[in-house]
Amino acid sequence: MPFDKTCLTQARELVDTATAVKNFKSLDGSTQDKIIGELTGDAIKKDWSSKKIREMAAEYIINGYLTAPTNIATNIGSAVSQTIMAPLVREATTLAGKLTGTAEGRRFGEGLAMMRAAIKNFGERIDFFKAGYTRGFPLDVNVSAKSFGIDEKKFKDYTDKLGLSQAENILLKQELYDTYGNRAIPGLFGKALSQGARAGVGIDEANKAMFRRMEYDALAYRMAPALAKREGISEAEALKKLEIGNLTPDDWQATIRQKLAQMGFESPEAELIKLNRSTKQLVFQGEAGKLLGKLTAWRAENPLLGALTVPFLKTPAMILNEGVAYVPLIGAMHRRAVVDPKTGQFMGTDFAMKIPAERPEFVAKQALGVAATLYVNSLVDQGVLTGSEPTGDKPKYSVKIGDTWYGYGRIEPLATVVGLAVDLHETVNKYKRDPLAGQDGLKDIQKYGGLYLKAIGDNITQKSFMEGFAKMFAAVVEPERNAKNFLESYATALVPAGVAAVARTIDPLEREVTGFLDKVKSRTPGIREELPPKYDITGQPTQRSLGEVWLGIKAKTPNAIQTALEESGYVFTPSDKKIKGVELSTDQLAEYRRLAGNYFAAVVSKLEQTPQFKQADMSMKDLILQQQLAKARSAASDQLAGTLFATDEKFRNDYIMQMRIKKGQTDQLLREQGRQQ
Repeated sequence: MPFDKTCLTQARELVDTATAVKNFKSLDGSTQDKIIGELTGDAIKKDWSSKKIREMAAEYIINGYLTAPTNIATNIGSAVSQTIMAPLVREATTLAGKLTGTAEGRRFGEGLAMMRAAIKNFGERIDFFKAGYTRGFPLDVNVSAKSFGIDEKKFKDYTDKLGLSQAENILLKQELYDTYGNRAIPGLFGKALSQGARAGVGIDEANKAMFRRMEYDALAYRMAPALAKREGISEAEALKKLEIGNLTPDDWQATIRQKLAQMGFESPEAELIKLNRSTKQLVFQGEAGKLLGKLTAWRAENPLLGALTVPFLKTPAMILNEGVAYVPLIGAMHRRAVVDPKTGQFMGTDFAMKIPAERPEFVAKQALGVAATLYVNSLVDQGVLTGSEPTGDKPKYSVKIGDTWYGYGRIEPLATVVGLAVDLHETVNKYKRDPLAGQDGLKDIQKYGGLYLKAIGDNITQKSFMEGFAKMFAAVVEPERNAKNFLESYATALVPAGVAAVARTIDPLEREVTGFLDKVKSRTPGIREELPPKYDITGQPTQRSLGEVWLGIKAKTPNAIQTALEESGYVFTPSDKKIKGVELSTDQLAEYRRLAGNYFAAVVSKLEQTPQFKQADMSMKDLILQQQLAKARSAASDQLAGTLFATDEKFRNDYIMQMRIKKGQTDQLLREQGRQQ
């Protein structure tokens, strides 16, 4: 293609790419510029079509989400969770395999080998983090020149003309991919916005390095006796021969392949594929089934719509798939990859319990899930663990340590396992407390089965990565009720999460939000403070910890009134956003909730001193508190309405209109009754 000087102007700004070319060969400046211009011209000269704009908007939204500091905490927390669970699963799998005759050479002690591997070679993980961060996409993904707009043959012709080696060809290709292939937004802004995504890739690569070593060391421990017998040495000497030093991003595959051959595998390449697959599954990057594959393809074809509805698809699906594997009975939905035992190649997915090679691990996870459920049940009975619908004023998906509640929702897959176990226990408790239960088995199944299915849905849709999809689905089902809430949620797409984290770090209070603009304000530093505080059920401003902002772990220390509510079994319901039929503004709603909370707190304080309330059972306490809350809100409504009627012209006009509408409806009803008589 003819060289365009406008391309050269932009290319000169790409310092990394220019440096990469310069480092390969000693070329004069004009030749460097010409080569860069020719290599990148096809990519740079994209016009500002509607497709390009959609791609940029989608990239802005996705990378905006990924700037959240909580993503780093989530990745680290999930890695810690998997590091603890993987050795337990390995030992339980060995036991299940031996009991069912499908152990396939597994040895007890592989889990211990994994635990030892998890606490060594930290320098290796740093190297892989740096490589993943620098590259910006997984290290085991091959780059195609087509990804940055250049024909593969044309690219090879250019690099051959330069005399570049194959390694240099690959490095240059990666440089160009980083510049064009994964960024639609050009310039420094696009590069800055991609830092969150880069950090995520770096952490994933560091985690994969750790899990890869854990999987390898477990396999080496398994194969050491065979090597010892074959070479006439001790098992300890065989293990020593199979040890590997620090792997590097450039040689890890070749090094492991060589060691696998030393173990005596007929096809080291097939075993390497299996090892890499196990590693990816531990970081929730396994292969997708047909349905998920189609959804992923749809999302790739519709980047903006996908970013607005399901910004993250494959990883959340893998997390949920891994989580349900531990839930008794529900684990039957767990799916795994079907692979060719000789080549290790992926052949599709199926239910884990139907795949002979995966069945022992499935049984192991179910057994561990049963044990975890029994322990979770005891914690629920103690009142220190909550699920999707906690009683009292307890926070959702939280555990109480000392006097403070801490959210566990970001520690996957444990969060899914624990959440579903808690909800199952709570559903059973509701059944036991129901005086009508047991009279009609079919109705009981419909009622309580439906409650648990709802709990499963809540566990899925209330995850932060499913928020967009959940709100979209709710808007489709009940548009009049949920469409506004769905549209307001896009404020999170407008203001990057990193900016919102700064705003919430500066301001220690939660803020009342009732619309799209309020949501934008709440995420903007310097403007957030213009919104009124959000008041809790006792009328006090809601505080927020830095741990919630930076680690994603919500912490709540209940006051005396909230503690009393927790012990009563009371179920909190949020207040309406209207009084006397009139929609309240953000400031008015905050004042209404403050007044109602103060009234309610005063009533609860008095009730706690009465013997009748103390001696009442939980259902009676709940009824009394619900009645008192209704009275407190009614009193707050009357007081605020009187104040606003005298001081706020808009409220006064809206209130009069509502009274006229109500009177008209009453008159119409009376006329209809008169005609019927």
